[in-house]
Formats: sequence, structure tokens, C-alpha cells
Amino acid sequence: MHGCRRLLLGAVLAAAVGFALAPTSAPATATATTTVTIALTGGYAKRPVTACGLRRGYRFYRVGGKVPFQGTVSPAPSGTFGVRVVVRRCFGRRFTVVKEVRATGGHGGRYRGSFPVSVASNCYVQAVYSGSKSNRDYFAIR
Repeated sequence: MHGCRRLLLGAVLAAAVGFALAPTSAPATATATTTVTIALTGGYAKRPVTACGLRRGYRFYRVGGKVPFQGTVSPAPSGTFGVRVVVRRCFGRRFTVVKEVRATGGHGGRYRGSFPVSVASNCYVQAVYSGSKSNRDYFAIR
């Protein structure tokens, strides 16, 4: 009798665990992963800087100049598409949004653009497309 109970209990437990671990169906949009990249170009130097408690490699630009960038969205959207480029500046110990720029992309999922800078600061830039965020690229204005 005890053997039957253990067997029955084991079967019920195995079924419960199997049900809990069974994959659930996700919407079709969640299965396709969108990858966004961004890279700053130009500048006059690149060296490590500690800002907001983080030590990273920073690309340097001049006050009053422009910061050019380029990036990709993969898989490539059909036709033209918009990418939101967010600039965050170090204030004390945290980065705060100071600017948002729209860049238009096209063939092959590539986009590019630039934005003006007017204040000496330590910042980073990150691109956002359809909820997916890119890497961060750090820069300093001197």
C-alpha cells in the first residue's frame, strides 16, 4: 500500500514540476531579438576618465564642436526608420539625461548623425530603437 502511495505521489509531483517548467508561448515579436549599436567617431583623443564613480575609456571633443556618431539596427528594418539617441551627463555621482536626438536610418540598418556640445562635461550616449537599447559610448567635452 505504501509503495502505491509513493508511486502515485511521485507521478503527481513529476507532472507538477513538468508543468511548471514547460515553455510558454511568447508573442512573435518577443522571439526576434533586435540589436542596436552606437559608436562615436572623431574626437581629438581617447583616454580613461573616472566620472560618476565609473572608470571608462572616453573620447574627447572640443567645447562648441559637434559629436558625430554612427550605428546599426539588426535585423535591419525595412525602409527608413528612426533611432532615439540619448545623451546623459555626469552630475555628482549619477548620469542624467541632458539631450535627446533623433537619427534617421536606412539601407542595411545603418544610421548616423551628430549633435552640438557647448559645456565642458563627462557624458555618455546610448541609442534606443523599438525598446531595445544599445551599448554606451562615453565622451568628454573640454
